[in-house]
Amino acid sequence: MRTRIVLAALAALLPLRVLADVPPPPETRILASGKLDATQSFEFSCNLVNKNEAGDILVTLTLKDAAGNTAVNPSTFQPATLTTTLMPSEAAMLVLPAGAVGVTSVYCWAEVPADATVFGTHQVRDAQARATAATPLAEDVNEAAGFLEALLEEILAKVDQLLNPPAPPRFEDCGNGTVADNENKLLWEKKTGQYSLGSAVICETAGCPDPHDVNNFYEWSDTGADPDGNAYTDFLAKLNDQTFGVAATPNDETGCFAKHCDWRLPTIVELQTIVDCSFGTPCIDPIFGPTAPFNYWSASSAASSTGAWVARFGTVGDPIVLIKGTESVVRAVRTGSCH
Repeated sequence: MRTRIVLAALAALLPLRVLADVPPPPETRILASGKLDATQSFEFSCNLVNKNEAGDILVTLTLKDAAGNTAVNPSTFQPATLTTTLMPSEAAMLVLPAGAVGVTSVYCWAEVPADATVFGTHQVRDAQARATAATPLAEDVNEAAGFLEALLEEILAKVDQLLNPPAPPRFEDCGNGTVADNENKLLWEKKTGQYSLGSAVICETAGCPDPHDVNNFYEWSDTGADPDGNAYTDFLAKLNDQTFGVAATPNDETGCFAKHCDWRLPTIVELQTIVDCSFGTPCIDPIFGPTAPFNYWSASSAASSTGAWVARFGTVGDPIVLIKGTESVVRAVRTGSCH
């Protein structure tokens, strides 16, 4: 029984709640009025601001003459009317351009909710003077647009450089006694000293304290087939020895050559990638430093176990095979780059 009474009470209140949500009917107000001389180049504008902080309002602005006739926009031949929804503090403006023939008195009619708080004004302006003043403004705008376009192109170019940085040069001197081949991702030893004919040093007998000297000659194998010649046991051993040489700074983590302990002899394929006789003799880019115009050992054994491939830097031609016990020059390599 109590439930029925409650439901009946709610049913009785429901229509009242629905009616309370229905907005009050709109009312028509004359916000402003003004004179418009059709024989001169004047335009009339009507402005309305929503001062209703509670929410949006639907407004209709209409420009009419003294007789209540809606003025006609001379540029579009349409009635001078505007219907829009305004948020709090938002404004609407309706403009009647010059040329409304026969219209002398203009009234700004506004249809707004009855409980809305609005603020209205009107303005009469000399359209011809405004058009004249707009000419230099248009030039300024065009100049500004050109500047902004150029600035945008400059910004886009810099963004493109960041996203697509230019490729580094093929060969790059790392400044630490090495040369990077950025195309093949190899880091090469850079030789030192000055080569001259007849200055070869046979490391097997004379000893070679500086492994980077361009005049050093090493053998691939001491036993005839295995990689146990001083190219491995002396040259590479020094480069990969953490105790060899003097560290560049007290903070150096290793005494290995250029802080890397994985130096090796290149394969014949790798070695051939730096042979380039377009520079004359020796056949190599000068960035690699002094180079003996002789045969450089590779780590690649030939079909015969007693032979290994060498690349020729003294003349144009394909690589050849030397007996592993032969004395020849070397250049170390590792996978890597300057960075």
